[in-house]
Amino acid sequence: MNRVSCGIAYDGVGYIGWQVQPNGLSLQHVIETALSKVANQAITIFCAGRTDKGVHAVCQVIHFDTQAQRSETDWVRGTNTYLKETKIRLLWAKVVPSDFHARFSASARSYLYLIDTRTISPTHTKDLVLWHPQKLNVETMNQAAQYCIGKHDFSFFRAIGCQAKSPVKTVSRMVVVEHERYVLLFIKANSFLYHMVRYLVHMLLEIGMNKQPVELMAEALAAPQMTPAIHKKLAKPHGLYLYGIDYHDGFYPEGSTGDHWLVGNDTRLEMILNGR
Repeated sequence: MNRVSCGIAYDGVGYIGWQVQPNGLSLQHVIETALSKVANQAITIFCAGRTDKGVHAVCQVIHFDTQAQRSETDWVRGTNTYLKETKIRLLWAKVVPSDFHARFSASARSYLYLIDTRTISPTHTKDLVLWHPQKLNVETMNQAAQYCIGKHDFSFFRAIGCQAKSPVKTVSRMVVVEHERYVLLFIKANSFLYHMVRYLVHMLLEIGMNKQPVELMAEALAAPQMTPAIHKKLAKPHGLYLYGIDYHDGFYPEGSTGDHWLVGNDTRLEMILNGR
């Protein structure tokens, strides 16, 4: 029995979300179906982080166990053949140790959120960005974001139905920058609560429109059970991307992480986040 891990990029529009559910088509189901055809046996996959309906991925990571003997190239090419009518693609595949787990072996996850501030709504990218045709104060948004860095109780940004054992998460990086006509938010943490990023983005938008003070973020983290001074609301999913998953050094095949249509690869994203 082999354990295989794969990187996957996808457009989340048109799916009920990652997880198999009885009320719609899931990404998990489509990917399992394609892999099962290549393996000639039923495949069950496990992912690093489940994404909501309409959320995209630059590089989701999965693993599965199989008795099938296939080369890493065959896993990728064969599966993508069965996925050719979808906006889902395997980026790479590799055999991993039997104790590797896509979720539990990960040390961090990162998300990218894109906001288009043009006055005219986007056409080709309407499902890939949040259209917000109002001027945003990016400086104050970034100031508010810095309160999230470190270990905090994010209960205020937790959705009903969240199955996480603890609301305490450690955010190692959170940046809000302006790039061309877009506002980008990047956040990395050890793990995330259900809907956490989308609740955070909504609060940052309110701060960016000068409807709420920068300090509201600090108040929400210091007193997570407070009576909210802001109506708790989810930002739309279309601008949200699961950007990457951190594992031990050397885990990823060289040059294998996905490229994003706007920010490019990791090197280019780092330049944008650093204002270069």
